[in-house]
This record gives sequence, C-alpha cells and structure tokens, in this order.
Amino acid sequence: MNAARSKARNRDGLFNSLATITDEWTDEDYIGYNTYNEALYELIQSIEPRGSFTIGILGEWGQGKTSLLKQLKKSLDRQFETTDEAVLTAWFNPWRYSGESHFIIPLLTTLLSRLSSYLEGSSKEKDIITGLSTRIKSFTKIVKDLPAAMSRHLGSNGQPVSAKGDDLSRSSLSYYNQVDQLEPAAIELNAKVVVFIDDLDRCPPLPALELLENLRTLMNLDGFVFVVGMSRESLKQAIHLRYREYFRSAPTQTIMEHDFLEKIVQFSFNIPSTESNRFKDYVENKLMVHTPRFLPFLETILAVLEHNPRQLKRFFNAVSFCNWIAHRTPPQANPTVRLELLIKASLIAFQFTELYSQLCLHPHHLIHLQNIIWALDDENTSQKHSRVEKKTKIQEIDRWLEEPFLSKVSTILKKERRTMEDRVSQDQGFKNREEVQHYIKLLAPVVPADYSTPSLTEGFDESLKHLIEDRMKRIEGGIFQMGDWESNQREISLDGFLLDIYPVTQSLYQQIMGKNPSRFSGVDQPIESVSWFDAVHFCNRLSEKTGLKPAYIIEGDQVTWNRNARGFRLPTEAEWEYACRGGSQDDRYGALDDIGWYEANSKGTPHGVGQKNPNGFGLFDMIGNVWEWVWDWFDDYATDPAINPTGPKSGSFRVVRGGSWFNVAHVCRSAVRDGSGPAYIDSYLGFRIARSCPPDESK
Repeated sequence: MNAARSKARNRDGLFNSLATITDEWTDEDYIGYNTYNEALYELIQSIEPRGSFTIGILGEWGQGKTSLLKQLKKSLDRQFETTDEAVLTAWFNPWRYSGESHFIIPLLTTLLSRLSSYLEGSSKEKDIITGLSTRIKSFTKIVKDLPAAMSRHLGSNGQPVSAKGDDLSRSSLSYYNQVDQLEPAAIELNAKVVVFIDDLDRCPPLPALELLENLRTLMNLDGFVFVVGMSRESLKQAIHLRYREYFRSAPTQTIMEHDFLEKIVQFSFNIPSTESNRFKDYVENKLMVHTPRFLPFLETILAVLEHNPRQLKRFFNAVSFCNWIAHRTPPQANPTVRLELLIKASLIAFQFTELYSQLCLHPHHLIHLQNIIWALDDENTSQKHSRVEKKTKIQEIDRWLEEPFLSKVSTILKKERRTMEDRVSQDQGFKNREEVQHYIKLLAPVVPADYSTPSLTEGFDESLKHLIEDRMKRIEGGIFQMGDWESNQREISLDGFLLDIYPVTQSLYQQIMGKNPSRFSGVDQPIESVSWFDAVHFCNRLSEKTGLKPAYIIEGDQVTWNRNARGFRLPTEAEWEYACRGGSQDDRYGALDDIGWYEANSKGTPHGVGQKNPNGFGLFDMIGNVWEWVWDWFDDYATDPAINPTGPKSGSFRVVRGGSWFNVAHVCRSAVRDGSGPAYIDSYLGFRIARSCPPDESK
C-alpha cells in the first residue's frame, strides 16, 4: 500500500490531509487467500501435459482476483528458480491492448517475449537453447502475419467460433502449424508454461469472449496452462452481446454462462467472500492507517460497500480529497464540514448513483428520507411495518423505502453512537435542504465517472431551452417513397417538423432524468439501455423544463399523443425515414464506414455522437451507433398513400430504426425496421427527439 498525508489539523481536530491509497495488487496475503493459493498451486503441478488446461478465477470487480493471481505466480516462480522440473510463467493484461481487433495477437507476442527473455539467461544445455531459438525466430514471422490471417479466417462478423474448433479448417490456417511449435518448447524446457490472463472483465466484451474461444481452438497445446481472471457478470454480458440475434429469434432459449465455461474452462474457482473480522482488520490496519478519524464510521462503511477492496480504496480517496478541498476554502465561503455528513453523502454517491442524482435535483428528498428512517428507528417492529406502508406518497422518495434499498439507506442515515478519540458522539444528521446541497456540491469533483452531476435548477431552465433549440433542425415537408424491396413501398406526404441533429446523449439524459442507465459510459455517447417508456417520459420532462406543453398524456402504461401540444416527442416512423434519407431515395446517405458505427468498425461499443459524416439535412448518426425508438406500433406496412401517418392504433411492439454498433452492414439502412416491446431495454437501444412545427410553419 502507498499513502501520503500532511500533518496539519483543521479547526475541528480532523486531519487536514490528502491521503491516497493506490489501486495496486499485493503478493502478500492480507485477506485469507493463502489456502486457496496453495491448492491452486498443487492443481497446476498435477496437470498432465496433454492438451492445454484452462483455469477460470471468477470474482466480481475489485474482489482481489489480481492479488490472488500474483500470489499464485509468485509461488510458481519461486519453485521454477529452485528446481529443474517446474513451470515457466507469463503474465498477460489484455486490457492494455483494447485497440487491437484480436487479443490472441498480443497474447502470442507476450509468450514469444517471455520465452526469448528466459533463453537469454538460461543455464539449459546448448542444443536445447539452439533449438528453441530457431523455433522462436520462425514464430516471430507468424505473429507478424497473424492479423491478416485472423481477418481472413475468423472475420469480424461476430459469428461464434465453435468451442471444439469443428467449424475451423486447420489446414486452411497456415499459422496453426507454427503455433503448434510452442508445444515442443514446453517439452524441451522440461516445464509447463503457465499463462496468467488478468482483468479480462475490463476489456470490450466481444474481443474478450473471442480470446476465451481462441484458448480452446488456436491455443490447445500440450504443456500449456491458462489461468484467467474474470467476472461471471461480465462473461454473461459478453455472451448476451455475441448471441443476442440468435436468442431474439429463439426467445425460449436462455443464456447460461456456465454452459459456455464448460466448453472453455476445465476448472473454475469462485473467489469466496472474505471472513468479516479478517477483512475488517485488513481495512483498519492497511487501508485506513493514514485516516484514523474514519474509524468510528468503519462499521457503517463496510455494511454499505461490503468486502470490495477496490471500491473501498476509491471511497477513502474521494472522502480524503473532498475533506482536503473543504478545509482549504475560506470559512466564510464554505460552511464547516462535518465528517459524519461527508461520509454519509459519499456512501450515497458510491452505492446509490440514482439516489445521488435525484438529490442533485431535489436535495430536500434526503431530509424526508432521513426523518422517516429516524422515525422507524424509534419504533418497534410492528409499528415500523405500518410506518413504511404509509411513506410519503412521493414516488421518487418512497422507492428508497423498499427493499432492496431500505436496509442500506437506513444504515447510512440512521443515528449511531460512535466512539471518537476523546468522547462518544451521537450522529446529528442533515439539518436542512441547504446542508444537503452543500455536500452534494462538495462531492461533485469526485462523483464516479459513469454519471455526472445534473443541474441543481428546478423547473424552467432558460439555458437548457436555448441549448435544445440550437440542436433542433427544421426538416421541410415533402413527398417520398417509404420502404424498399424488402417491404411494401408507398407514397408518403409529410408536413415539416423539427428533429434533433443528434441522438439524445448520456449527459443530456442525466441532466433531465437524474440518472444514466447506459451499459457503455460516455457523456457524449448516445443514451442506451432505455425503454420506449423511458423515452416518452424523457420527452415530457424536457418539455416541462423548457416551458413547453408536454406532448404525451401518460397514465400507467397507456400513452396518448396530444397532437395539439408542441412539446418534445418521438418522431413517427415516416418522419424518421424521411429525415434519414436526407432528401434522396438512396438506402444510405454515404459509404457506411463514413456515416455510421456498426459491427465492423465499432469495436463492440457505441461511440460519441457527431463523429461521422451528416446526411443532406445535417443530421448525424441516423445510421448505426444505436437503434432509435419512434412513436409507431410495429406492423406490416399499409399499401395506400398516406399523409402524416402515425402507424397502427395498437400493437405489441414499438418500431426501432437505424441499426446499431452491434449490427452487420445489411441491417444499417434507412428502410430497415425492427420492433421491440415498449418496456424492453438493451445496450443498442436509444432515441432522438422531435417537435411538431406550429401550424402556420409546418408546410
């Protein structure tokens, strides 16, 4: 661990310090992994060199996978230095190569470098060194040629590689014969080659999944052991992305990560939870050694953030940073900062991102929550149940008084008696709305990067109104042929309308809705993982904040479009296609690589809006990046000409248009349409906003 601090004290006796804890692995066992390390060591020693053997080290983000892998590598390296029959280890961090199309290439390069460096100082017999050197020189050329071979034979179409390699023709892949030369290397070294692959869950999901498949197909070599650190949740998400088209066509099927693992991994080890007392000792004696004033709050912190070392390090760094900032600000410009309230506000920000964003807009909600929690804490069990049932009748507040939120929210906000250095102190809590707002602002610089602080302005927002007006493009009315050869074409006449030149971004959605549900974080990336219902709620909320009459009347899951209202809305399907074509009848408004992000160029993720060329109307990202919800229910096209059509009156699915970062080129065309249930969410679903022109300006 590495920490630093100053020794100055503030006027309240708190260390006026900036303590930092680096997020680094340790090869020392602080939290009880030594027994597992010894067992995995013996497992590797027992593996017979017939085909490769893959071990999966499965644990959630920040749980200590890297430290366990480093401790295991240290044990293996120690024996390799002292015995003739042992293992040679190599360490590979695929996330360092996120720009590569295929992780197998830098993996092979890493192996090549490790073998070469070993031979330079090896005491093996001369003929063995000469033979291995010859193999390595031959292998060097193959690694250089591998990218072209990968693109020819594995392609970039996202189709899965058979776990057994049955769908690959080994004879057609010339580099197979060269990769196979690694097998004699392990034999001549009289050692297993153990390759540690760390932090696979930090990588883009599709290349990470491909690397796992490659371990079974391209790297199934005698004498090689692969030890892979990853999380089940990340693996599940990657499988979902890879196979989603199949599962959409076969909805009764389920995605089971353990079925995939059975084909790739011969042994799975799930990192267990750390024993509470030992983990508490680790936090107290290692992480908090330079922040002793946090100790009275340790029980609360661990109850909320649980046993995740990385999360705790980020938390302590954030609180220390905010404390340092607060006590460098003149007292007249900054009210006294109480560590109790700073820690409570920080716990909310780290554990409940939606609640934190909600408090940015409505700080007084925390006062309501706190008062109810205090009342519950003063009542007996039977009274508590009755009290929770009554709540506040404000939906945004009451949701946090239900499980799975209630227990941890109560842990944060309830009054506790805490043993300080020189006294026992009772929590005082937040006094008023202004005090809550003060701590929210204080935390703004260190709020986790996957969400940003929304405006604290409630009601009408003049600056927001001007921002949105600048983004809305007037689309002149006209006549066009809607559809293409795959659907019934018909003539459509449209009045003029306004359309956002970009899809709604994550920063705008966060500012209006107080949350960011996106799977892929980026303030200028399109919002995704939102349902059709989320989109219409956003339109109404944006209308209210910009002084317009909302376009939708929403009653539960019944949504009615008030066509007399001029608020923001979703475009109709006809408006969307007309706008996408940009004044032409072409299927695309340019070469696909120049105008949109799709499967072949996206590298498995959405991208910031406006980076590709616009269409003839000046609209960006109409093709690719994310599918866009429109107003219409999904059904077969009617055949008769129509004026300002709004689609069927009812249905089961709402239309989405434009294709996405995930889809192949054929799907990313102006006339392609699909449909999803209005409550469905996924990381390729977003939307853009429209407005109707005033009647005298719509022609």
